[in-house]
Amino acid sequence: KNSVLKGCIDALNKDYKRKESEPYSAMHWGNTFEKDILVACADMLKIKAEVEVDKKVVHKTLPLQGSPDGIGYGNDTEISSDFNKNILTPDGPVKLIGNGILEAKLTSAKPSDTPAMFRGVVQAQGLMLCTGYKWCAIPNLYGGVHLRIYLYQENKEMQKQIADACIEFDKKLQTYKKEGVVD
Repeated sequence: KNSVLKGCIDALNKDYKRKESEPYSAMHWGNTFEKDILVACADMLKIKAEVEVDKKVVHKTLPLQGSPDGIGYGNDTEISSDFNKNILTPDGPVKLIGNGILEAKLTSAKPSDTPAMFRGVVQAQGLMLCTGYKWCAIPNLYGGVHLRIYLYQENKEMQKQIADACIEFDKKLQTYKKEGVVD
């Protein structure tokens, strides 16, 4: 939390330049294979998708914004976990109605039945909060060879926690701007 706060405070500096990923780092490879992961995800879910999104989404009232990796166009189907196809619905069946967030991840971690919260789950819920979309797909490519797709509906409880955290975090940034104090 403190390193994220420091990064945001540093970004307030008018001379700030966003750090690019190091060549051939994990972030580099994630960015390199993102489109391929999203195309595979859409194919496995049998949906159409926009896989090169370059616009940010901004919440109407919260200090929250983000950039989805992709947008899925739902086909009005309901999907339940299918371990043979590596499609998992950790919180129960998911209805692909309307648009959904696609958030690609690449990791060297071992595959799991549910992804770690930091591996796209909270991020996708925040992006759904910004867009009003009701579902998301988080394709995780494990070890470069094993693709699992995690599907979730919007989670109002988690989204409330995200909203509360955004407000609290923004208070810390405003305190820094006004008083130069990091809390």
